[in-house]
Amino acid sequence: MDEPAIRRGRKCTRILFLSGFLLTLLGAGLLTGWLIWGNRERFYKEYGIVLDAGSSHTNLFVYQWPGSKKNGTGIVKQRGVCVVKGGGISSYVETPEKAGPSLEECFDTTALHSVPRKDQEETPVFLGATAGMRLLDETSPDISDAILNSTRRTISSYPFNFTDDQARIITGTEEGIFGWITTNFLLHSFNDGSSLERHVRSLIFTEDAVSTVGALDLGGASTQITFIPEDPASLTDDHSQYLRLYGTNYTVYTHSYLCYGMNEARRQLYANLIKDADFAENVTNPCGALGLVESFDGAYLWEAPCSNNQSENVEFQSANNSKYYFSGSSDPEACLVKVRELFNFSAPCEIEPCSFDGVYQPPPYGKFLAFSGYYYAINNLNLTSNVTLNQLNTTRDEFCQRNWTDIKEIPGLQDNTHVFCFDINYVYVLLVDAYNFTQDNWNIEFVRDVDGANVGWSLGYMVNATNGIPTEPPSLLIHEEFFYGLLACYSIIAFVGVLMLLVCAQRRWKQKNVTTYVSI
Repeated sequence: MDEPAIRRGRKCTRILFLSGFLLTLLGAGLLTGWLIWGNRERFYKEYGIVLDAGSSHTNLFVYQWPGSKKNGTGIVKQRGVCVVKGGGISSYVETPEKAGPSLEECFDTTALHSVPRKDQEETPVFLGATAGMRLLDETSPDISDAILNSTRRTISSYPFNFTDDQARIITGTEEGIFGWITTNFLLHSFNDGSSLERHVRSLIFTEDAVSTVGALDLGGASTQITFIPEDPASLTDDHSQYLRLYGTNYTVYTHSYLCYGMNEARRQLYANLIKDADFAENVTNPCGALGLVESFDGAYLWEAPCSNNQSENVEFQSANNSKYYFSGSSDPEACLVKVRELFNFSAPCEIEPCSFDGVYQPPPYGKFLAFSGYYYAINNLNLTSNVTLNQLNTTRDEFCQRNWTDIKEIPGLQDNTHVFCFDINYVYVLLVDAYNFTQDNWNIEFVRDVDGANVGWSLGYMVNATNGIPTEPPSLLIHEEFFYGLLACYSIIAFVGVLMLLVCAQRRWKQKNVTTYVSI
């Protein structure tokens, strides 16, 4: 073989060796990059804590999301929950200084154990007080401030990221919007890349690529309805809320009704029954079971602004210190009438259509999830989550005709069985008469949680908050752009290496043929 051919063979061998070395080196880097970037959730997580300070109780939730986000919004998961013992923080009217310490047990047992110590300093804590504190803030703002300051002092004593403005009274609009976000996040209605099908749809469609569901929230002191109407463009700015989540814009209708939560509605019923009976001490309650007798102090019935609307009435002032007895009569139709009287359906409607109190509301559209008080009212009567309107009405009528002796024989009797008749009537009137649900648009599912996560406003608050929480991954992590650049380099070198391999193989084949020919 001639010298040039030998040199070309050696050169080809060196090129093949170099290509193999570079491919091995880049392959190892690519594998390492994939292990780190593809499993970045295991390397880097962010945490957040939200306290839902409701009118009847407070819940502490711990959330976690990966360091990388989907179009600016985090994929949030619930990692811990703790129910604070005692009533809501608004119940500490006489002892505001005890509101904060009541949270300590949940911080000690759940927050500190759910968030790794190295991440606690960067973990934000938010406390949102809802309708109970809204009412208290109207009547006693000094006490309301004292309660909030007590909670701030307690939260500040823990090693989390907290400033005083992160504990506040949230508006009814915020409560409705955050509840809607929670509902749709748990049902994977957003373009968050949670499934291949939704990812493909997000590439094809733009605005509202995936159908969303409406949210119906019934708390102790307020209730919210939130949904995207059939024609979102018809909403005025006064009735619209604009959101951007996971790269998609949403125009949402929401309204919150203070004083129309389940607890305040019950209180208003009792107060109205007394006024209708000219403040007699013994009153008939058509929503109570025959044979049931309840008693309440006048101070309780009129202490909240929801029912305290007769302060100028002389009889009212003397009645405030009296005790009242309510005897049930098991009268479902009379109960329905009294429940309807809690709503003002005759108020002027400036922009039609209206729900009640003259409030504009577009017709319900699409599927709805009803949670909190809705779920418990339905579940207490053993109705299914997808109960029909006819089933709801029939069960309401049948249960409210039963006397107290029969009801007490129900297996697994609960302490609050005596309010079941009112609760189911209230849910029926709120949905049918107030929100205008009919047989034709009835598409409601009653739930408490979805996939183990509580349905309420707190998760939606955290999801929305991740939009404004900056993400600075540690230097250990490989950036997505670098990973794809590494993949491109590997592909180019691999392509060139394969070409060189083919060229060298061709040359060697020719050299072999030439050598064989010469030998012959």
